[in-house]
Amino acid sequence: MIKISPLDNNIREITVKRPNEEIFTFITLGATWVRWQSKDGNDLIARYQDYADYASPGLYLGNTIGPLAGRVASGKFTLGKKEYKLTKGEALLHGGNLGFSFENFDIDYISNQPKETVVCFKLHYDKKEYPGVIDLRVSYHLFPNEVRINYLATTSSLTALNITNHAYFNLSGDFSKPIDHELLLNANKVVIPDSMMIGGEIKDVKDTVHDFTKTRKLSDAYNNKELKDSITKGIDHYYLLSDKRPFALELTSKRANKRLIVDTSYPGVVLYSTNDQRDRPIQSGELIAINGALAIEPQFMSNAVNDARFKGFPLKKGETYDHYISYRLEAFK
Repeated sequence: MIKISPLDNNIREITVKRPNEEIFTFITLGATWVRWQSKDGNDLIARYQDYADYASPGLYLGNTIGPLAGRVASGKFTLGKKEYKLTKGEALLHGGNLGFSFENFDIDYISNQPKETVVCFKLHYDKKEYPGVIDLRVSYHLFPNEVRINYLATTSSLTALNITNHAYFNLSGDFSKPIDHELLLNANKVVIPDSMMIGGEIKDVKDTVHDFTKTRKLSDAYNNKELKDSITKGIDHYYLLSDKRPFALELTSKRANKRLIVDTSYPGVVLYSTNDQRDRPIQSGELIAINGALAIEPQFMSNAVNDARFKGFPLKKGETYDHYISYRLEAFK
């Protein structure tokens, strides 16, 4: 079953009920993923109670983030010998006012088959402040107990792209208290943010609070005094994924009897343990608790456009930006 409903300001809502009773909802504003309800009725991701809250910066719940995900130092970068200044000197977060999150995408197509439903959005992105004219497709491929997001983009001239999704997960469906999950993360290195939250020192995770190469509690990290007293206030770091890995990460809730396995074509992932509380209620009518969810954001290193240590993300005319993120839900055994 698929239902398309008009909302305010030409925004549309698409609700998909799959044969196994899973329910997914998306809105065209920001090509945003607002619901993943498992067949037992639990909401696995957070969404704003009022869709109007998606129209301005906040927690970016389920948004498509781009053209530059994360923070870009001083809000500027040089590409093709030309400097682009997108802020007045402060770090640029998630594209700022130019972010994909605030663009109302068109519905490209919807395909509904017993084994797979696809909801595909498209955006023609043409901003005088930003290099190139970008044509982007964001497609959500829904399988039984699995979501795969594909990003395909082309450009009229040299540009920079770093696109991700900003869904916040709590497999128990209870966002009112700190998340009690365990994490296995196939990453041996972490990037430590500087005082401006820009990626600085690259460190081995071994013997640090960031070592999730063996399954351990998330709370061991987000309650760690060193992290709590730091600029991040908890987990808010970029982890460099191992080249040879069976998957990127595994998030487990023993209480909910669920495991989420995430993989991606990107070289790393930002994890954010919801270290600040915002004033906009989610679907329960309450605020997300501090540490009440984990945002999982596979992407390139945010400031790679200014930092030669990391794989950059320029896209040339004639090339295709082609990346994916997959989320697979399993029963915990």
